[in-house]
Amino acid sequence: MFGSYALQMEIGGQTFTIVIDTLAPTFWVQGNKCRGTFCSIPFDPSNATSFYDTGRRYNDKFYTISGEIAASDINISGEKAKNVFFNLIDTEVGPFPGSGVIGMGHNPFQGYPITNSTPNPIFALYKQKAIKKKLYSLYLGSIPDPFREPNATAEQSLLTLGEIDTTLYTGRHKIILDTGFPNILMPSKYSTIINKLVPEAKLLKEDYMFPCNTNATVSFVIGGVEYKINSKDLVNGYYTSDPELPPDGWCMSAIYGFDDDKEATWHLGGTFFRSIYAVFDYENSKVGIAQAAPRKN
Repeated sequence: MFGSYALQMEIGGQTFTIVIDTLAPTFWVQGNKCRGTFCSIPFDPSNATSFYDTGRRYNDKFYTISGEIAASDINISGEKAKNVFFNLIDTEVGPFPGSGVIGMGHNPFQGYPITNSTPNPIFALYKQKAIKKKLYSLYLGSIPDPFREPNATAEQSLLTLGEIDTTLYTGRHKIILDTGFPNILMPSKYSTIINKLVPEAKLLKEDYMFPCNTNATVSFVIGGVEYKINSKDLVNGYYTSDPELPPDGWCMSAIYGFDDDKEATWHLGGTFFRSIYAVFDYENSKVGIAQAAPRKN
């Protein structure tokens, strides 16, 4: 299950939909050697305006994919960098909302060093003076469930490179987050407690569901600041860990449990991010969050 927060990115003169993943440390794109039902629009080296193939293989354990280590020029919303390192994969990923992933995880030593190349797009843009600071900011909007809201439009999402937009948040404090997961994942002990507090909540196999039109609000208090999850973001369409779907008028909770280890990592993903403004600062190895300002659309 993948999130669908993506951007239009130019790689070697070709434009792709690339998913933003703040957890993964690698940058990869499906290549024209990928074969399978779920191979999306691929990168074609023969049509690239810039391309360098190292001839070396790379195995990505996070996404369980593999391919060639390569480099090309990139363009993200007009911000350009030359000869940026990425993985040109030739293995099928499965259902995926794009042609690749721009991994924003803080790992400047990923992969293999290539002459005049930078392994992370943000590092490359900063090093080549395309952006002012070695950081990026995220302001994510909600994505309507096509089953429940077929005519709804997605709210505005904004990725800011090298700067912080002070008009998009209120307050200030710090925390480490993971946006690699689209919902909220925590030890089952706690997910059960939270889900049971939602009126009419019921179990469907191992996951909780409740009425799609619930008005319940779930809040997280971090650093003494309360972050409320909008009730429409608290439901997660029709995803379950079992083929059985919820009955009409019922939706799955966006809060999932995965084990009983109370010390296990909590993943505050897309469901949580839609209520905040986040800043990822590579220079100081910090992640900052603040309550998102009201959206205009």
